[in-house]
Amino acid sequence: MRVTENPVKRRRGEAGYNLVELMIAVFIITISVVALYEMFIQGSQMLTEERHRAKAVELAVARMENLKSFHVVCDTIPRRYAGRFEEYIVLEDGQEQPLVADCTVTITPSRSRQANGLPNYSHVSVEYVWTERESGRSQKVEFQSYF
Repeated sequence: MRVTENPVKRRRGEAGYNLVELMIAVFIITISVVALYEMFIQGSQMLTEERHRAKAVELAVARMENLKSFHVVCDTIPRRYAGRFEEYIVLEDGQEQPLVADCTVTITPSRSRQANGLPNYSHVSVEYVWTERESGRSQKVEFQSYF
């Protein structure tokens, strides 16, 4: 009777994978998938924040143009008012709850006066402030002008 080697037993250098190699490969793939998932989540948050910022800029420009046209149509009213006016606007109407931004319009008349007693110009500031839901970061868009 002839004794032969066990055919299942491998020698060093022969082809095939053992359990340690397989576990290392699974570990590396898992880390890669988790990193890609985190990149996707952060990219999605950044796109959402940029969309909100673009909407706030659009609203601030519209508000500033509205104040300028109001200044041209009725010269006395915007220059006589000074102070802060606040309102809340909806940046995104989501399924859960809307994302609301605080809008502050500050009008400060100049110290120099015209012959009729009105200020020469007013410093107008339009500011939108909100906090992002996902990241919790506070965002701010501000426009300033003189007219």
